[in-house]
Amino acid sequence: MFRRAGLRRRLGGRFRAGDACPYYLFHPRTPKIARDLLGPELDLVVLLRDPALRAWSHHRHERRLGVETLDFEDAIEQEPARLAGETQRLLDDADAVSGLHEHFSYLARGRYAEQLERWFEAFGSERILVLFSEDHFEDPEGTSNRVLDWLGIPPNPSDAAPPIANRGDGEAPPPEILHRLRTHFAPQNEQLARLLGRPVPWPDS
Repeated sequence: MFRRAGLRRRLGGRFRAGDACPYYLFHPRTPKIARDLLGPELDLVVLLRDPALRAWSHHRHERRLGVETLDFEDAIEQEPARLAGETQRLLDDADAVSGLHEHFSYLARGRYAEQLERWFEAFGSERILVLFSEDHFEDPEGTSNRVLDWLGIPPNPSDAAPPIANRGDGEAPPPEILHRLRTHFAPQNEQLARLLGRPVPWPDS
């Protein structure tokens, strides 16, 4: 509280501070922690990526880090066994951490609706702006300014292309794997579309 008061005096009024981490959306305890620590009046932004491409990219990222030793198809096959009981353990024990849950959740992290439902329950859907990565790819400046407007910050026009953070190696999944992933996620994407009340931009096959 004293730090906030000092910042207000130094900055001459209200200020905005934020944090970003993809794992926040997925961790089952984070919505309650955020509400308990920061209160119910947070402005939240969620940017969702095609879950099929996200799963593939996630696996390649873990391989580059040396965390994952299995190839993609073996990792997907082993995911249910690796994650068995981890979500409940994280919910039951406030001190629990799970590298399995964080690093090997290739398919589970693409089940966006069940993750958003936890955040909607904690904060209300009206406090959460949900965007798709395709929005940003098609109109980076417009999407950025939409986020700024949501946060109550003036637009920031720029002619410069936005930097790309955490760029992967760019290797696309083989067509047969991509097809299986899209088929797997089709029911999840339908559930997300119903939750948001608008279609999602990702193919289902």
